[in-house]
Amino acid sequence: SGVDYYFNHHTHESSWEKPSELTMAEKRALNNARFKVIKERKKRKRLVDARYNQKILTKQQHQETKRQALSSSIHEGFYAPSEVRHAAEVLLLENRTRRQAQ
Repeated sequence: SGVDYYFNHHTHESSWEKPSELTMAEKRALNNARFKVIKERKKRKRLVDARYNQKILTKQQHQETKRQALSSSIHEGFYAPSEVRHAAEVLLLENRTRRQAQ
């Protein structure tokens, strides 16, 4: 008939309606499960953000080291190979676009 029958083994009470204690316990369990899921999502997001930020920082440090090496070799005044000159031109363009964006 699609209707549940509830029987309490401790009090030997029976009912066709769900007891309020059982309803409250189910709600508490559901809320605890939701809280755990939200907590895990936040934790996972923090880890992903930390990894992403570390990746960005490493990339920026690498680019800055490259820029410093190129600028020091250019400012020292020695003849630079074509790939160094090309890289210097790219850096100059990047710096211009960065200044314009600010």
